[in-house]
Amino acid sequence: MHDFDFAPGDGPSPPSGGRGGSPAALIAGGIALLAALGAVGYFTLRPAPKPSPTPQPTAAVAPSPTPFTIPSGLPAIDESDAFVRDLAKALSSHPQLALWLGAKELVRTFTVVVDNVAEGASPAKHLGFLAPTKPFTVVNKGNRQTIDPRSYARYDGFAEGVVSLDSAGCGRVYKTLEPLLERAYRQLGYPQGGFTSRLGRAVDLLLDTPVVDGDVPVKTTRHGKTIVYEYMEPRLEALTLAQKHLLRMGPQNVRRLQAKLRDLKQALELPPAQR
Repeated sequence: MHDFDFAPGDGPSPPSGGRGGSPAALIAGGIALLAALGAVGYFTLRPAPKPSPTPQPTAAVAPSPTPFTIPSGLPAIDESDAFVRDLAKALSSHPQLALWLGAKELVRTFTVVVDNVAEGASPAKHLGFLAPTKPFTVVNKGNRQTIDPRSYARYDGFAEGVVSLDSAGCGRVYKTLEPLLERAYRQLGYPQGGFTSRLGRAVDLLLDTPVVDGDVPVKTTRHGKTIVYEYMEPRLEALTLAQKHLLRMGPQNVRRLQAKLRDLKQALELPPAQR
């Protein structure tokens, strides 16, 4: 966890470099954005299966990448930021949306974040614009340190922004932008595409993140010159990096985000996630 751990308030020195929260704080907001714009789009616009063609006897040949072109009327990825902002600006009046949409390279950033989260990795370096202004803190209880519940409040605005988004509107935005996202996904090295499936995997991982109430003990660990916090409970420390980032938003915010995702899945009568 040393690449993105908590920055202590009182006690050990925080990781060097930057100000405000650590990269762990940055990804929490990114996951909120993913859960809102990405997950909502996935569950609203899962494509219908195409009919299978009648098999024809042919000689065995090696598969080749499927040709892909961006439909006319859509901008090039490098010129798409203004187009994305125009589509998404009506999704919510919450100020968080303006913050999210103020970033650059929105299509590529979103695509990389989805891919990282689906792998359980940390996309913190792509989300520096989401840094909270207040530091992470712990409290001492007897001979152990626990997360200060007040640290969770740093992410309340992110969660409120997610909940405020118009789900049907997010679906329309995603449907429009899906060809651009697919192209960006292929540019990451996936020649056969499949971004929507990748997005579904990322969302299912977020839904599998446990909700932890009560005290959350942590311990300090030194990695070179950096002192970081790790979870004392092995099952929490064994979570993927992306799940740990979501967990640090606190139980109330985790429930709010997961409830939105579950409501969308139930409303659309989608099948359970494949394991």
